[in-house]
Order: sequence, then structure tokens, then C-alpha cells
Amino acid sequence: MRTPADDADLGVALVVALLGHDQRPAAIAEAGILAAANSDIPDRQRDVSISLEKIAKMKFDSGDTAGALALYEESLGIRRVLFEADRSNEQRKQGLSFVIEKVGDIKRDTGDTAGALAAYEEMLGLDREVASADIGDTKRQRVVSIDLNKIADVKLAANDSDGALAAVGESLNIARHIVLTAPDNIDWQRDVSVSLERLGNIKSSTGDKQGALQAYEEMLSIDRRVADADTSNLQREREVMFSLNKLGDVRFDLNDTSGALADYDEGLGIARQLVEKDAANPRVVRDLALSLDKVGDAELKAGDAKSALAAFEEGLGIRKQIADANKANYQYQREVMFSLNRVGDAKIALGDAPGGLAAFEERLALSRDVAELRKGNAESQTDLVVGLYKIATVAVAERKDAVIDEGLQILARLDADGKLNDDQKGWSESFLTLRNGSQEAGAANH
Repeated sequence: MRTPADDADLGVALVVALLGHDQRPAAIAEAGILAAANSDIPDRQRDVSISLEKIAKMKFDSGDTAGALALYEESLGIRRVLFEADRSNEQRKQGLSFVIEKVGDIKRDTGDTAGALAAYEEMLGLDREVASADIGDTKRQRVVSIDLNKIADVKLAANDSDGALAAVGESLNIARHIVLTAPDNIDWQRDVSVSLERLGNIKSSTGDKQGALQAYEEMLSIDRRVADADTSNLQREREVMFSLNKLGDVRFDLNDTSGALADYDEGLGIARQLVEKDAANPRVVRDLALSLDKVGDAELKAGDAKSALAAFEEGLGIRKQIADANKANYQYQREVMFSLNRVGDAKIALGDAPGGLAAFEERLALSRDVAELRKGNAESQTDLVVGLYKIATVAVAERKDAVIDEGLQILARLDADGKLNDDQKGWSESFLTLRNGSQEAGAANH
């Protein structure tokens, strides 16, 4: 005679077996039946939650975030019941924290900042309890540090810079304490670097550029040591490049153009080396294009438009290759637009107005193609507006009037639909200023 436990074993086996086939609905149904049939058997309930989480991961990996979230939340309900039945059970506490994190990650990625923050704060509370049970366990303390970084990210996204600063400060203190116990541990050194990056990001976003500079300089020092200790790891070199770019960005904002260019140039050298070592990696190739943009921006600001144009054109060539190979990738098409903006700006700075206009016209044509494919998407429409504005800064007579009129019409429509942010609401004034003969900053900066 089969027992409920036998049915449980069969149910879990069936759920797991179905994970690799196009029978996920059946697997989910089986998991639900299993949960109902074995509600008084904790181990079976845990097995059901694990099965639901595996299916949820598959849905997430296939792009079905809504389906993944629903399954994670179903699993979360099971894990809450198990936890409440035995709050002292550390394994159940950690299992609950794991699923809460998954829920928080999806809510964060889909723009539900409040929901993500609530999930992360609950996760942090559970992980603090686990860590406090053994304060000498560095792994448990490290989990708390990572939790705090996640909270810092969502608080910053919610414009709570003070809350973000407090969270990342605590995370950094924990990470520094942990690394003192094993200074040669590369992963723990990286934890300090990651927290320093967040600290620098927050300080930069709140206008404390000097504070950001200090954080990024310490981050770079750590990343160099880590890369030197692990020379075969290309990701470590990539992290040095990113740190250099962060430093360069702050120096650029502080008008230390020569300092920024030095950082960007070193980062560009690393980017070129990485492409030589891993040319088939599109992420590494995009890094090279980004580094070229940064070098070009600094050269243009320093008055060397010729060198800037060379960097921008090389970057544009790279971005076009990537976009042509990934025509369905909207972000890659946008990156081509941004590169065309830079090429056009550099040509105009060199006195080549026709060349600048040609770059802007190419950018506008691409903007129209993307906007047509993504009808109703506000970002695609504002990209189109920027393309129109760039042409209006160079064109004359009827062409200038036509693009200004079209830009104003699109902005009026977007504003009526409530799809413009505060900054974008000022773009109409920028177009009107151009019509009156001036070229003050406005949409051209976007």
C-alpha cells in the first residue's frame, strides 16, 4: 500500500523530471497537489518549495519574470509556514531568506522599488538573526554585508540618499572587519571594493565629488592588488578598467580634464588588451567602445576635437558591428545613436558643419526606425526628440523649422500623456530658444 510519503516522493520526482520539458504547467499542478496532500509533513513541503523555485528559475531565465515571481511567492508562502512552525530552525530561516531575496530581485528589476525594499529589509532581519547566533562566522557576516548593499541600491533608486549612505556605510564596515581576519582572501577584498564603489556612487550622485573621488581611489587600489594576485582572471582586469573609468568620471565632473583623460587612457589600454584576449566576447567589445567614448569626451572637453573624432569614429564602428549582429536588441541600436551624436559634435567642433549634420541625420533615421518598431514607448519617442534637436542645432531655413515643429509636437503629446520627467518638460523651451536663434543647452545633452 502506498503512503502519503510515497506519493510525496513520486510527486517531487515528477516535478523535477518535468523541468527539462515543455510540461511546466503539469509540473506546477503536481507541486500544488503534493503541497495539499502533505501539508503536515515539513520535509515534503520543503521539497515542494524547492521544486517551485527550480521552475521559477527556468521561467526567469526564459524571460517570464511575472511567472517566476508568482512561483517564488508561492514557494515563499510555504517557507513562511515552515518557519513559523519552528522559528529556531536555522535552515528554515536561511531558506526563507533565500526566496525573499529572489522576490526582491525581481521586484527591483521590474521597477517595484518599494516592494524590493520591503523584501530586502525582511531578508536582512533574518540574516542578522543567523549572523548574531555566531558572530565569529565570517560567512554569515558577509551575507549581512551583501544584504546591506542591496538595500543601499534600492534606497538610492528611491532617492533616499541618506538611507543608502547609512546602509552602504554599515556594509563597508562589516567588509573591512572581515578582510582583517584574512587579508589575502581575494573575495573578501572584492567585497570591500564593491562597497566602496557604492559609497562613491552615492556620494557622486549627491554632489560630494571629493568624497566620491576618495572612495573610488581606494577601490582602484584594491582592484589593482586583486588583479595582480590573480593575473589569469580577465574579470579582475576588467574591474580595474571600471574603477579607472569611475575615477575619470569624477575628475571629469570636477573639471580635472587632464586627470580624467589619464584615467580613461589607462582604462582604454586595458580594454584593448581584453579584446585581444577575448575578441569573441561581445561584453568585452562593448567595453572597448565605452572606453573610446570616454577618452573622446575628455579630449573634446580639452579642445582636441581631432583626437576626439578619431576615438568616436572607432567607437561608432564597433557599435555598428554589434548592432548589426543583434538587430532585435534595442539597447544596441540606442548605443549607435549616442555614438553618432558624439561624431556629429566632434565634426562641428572641427568646423565641419555638413559632416556634423550628416551624422545627426543618420542618427535621426535610426531613431525613427526604432520609434516605429516600439510604438507607444516613451523612451523611443524622447530619443527621436533628441535626434530632431541635434539637427535643429545645425540645419537652416525650412529644415530647421520642420524638425523644431516635429519635436515640439512630440513633446506636447508626451506631456499630455504624462510621459515626460521634470527635465524633459523643459525641452520644449530648448526648441523655442533654437527657433529664436540661440543654441543653449537642452535636449542636446541627452
